[in-house]
Amino acid sequence: MMSTIGHFRQSKSGGWEGELRTLTMNARLRLVPNDDRASPNAPIYRVMVGWSHVGDAWEMATKSDPPRTFYRLHLDDPRFDAPLSLALFIDEAGDNAQLAWSRPKKEKSPPPKAREESAGGAPERYQLGEEREPRESP
Repeated sequence: MMSTIGHFRQSKSGGWEGELRTLTMNARLRLVPNDDRASPNAPIYRVMVGWSHVGDAWEMATKSDPPRTFYRLHLDDPRFDAPLSLALFIDEAGDNAQLAWSRPKKEKSPPPKAREESAGGAPERYQLGEEREPRESP
């Protein structure tokens, strides 16, 4: 599930400006056009807080039919455990946008049998109240 954590509008300078708001963050962000794009894979915008460069944004397209343009943002700060990956979705009129975030999916842990095998064999299992025979020492 994606959560909307910001609202943006187009700026007069050709980028976007808006606010990122969560329970612990409240920042005015500006997406400034990247005039120094050395390759097609370079970010299209620099994400700024005041005069500080805090991230970048790349133009992407949804997989829907017809595809819609959105911007994938990566923000970083020394307080973060890992960089934030966000998406800025533009409305149909092209004047406003919503900043969305979703919690990254956790890597699935292997099923119990696979964990046991990777640990060097299955541990002994007993039912509650079941008698155990003494183990032989190796």
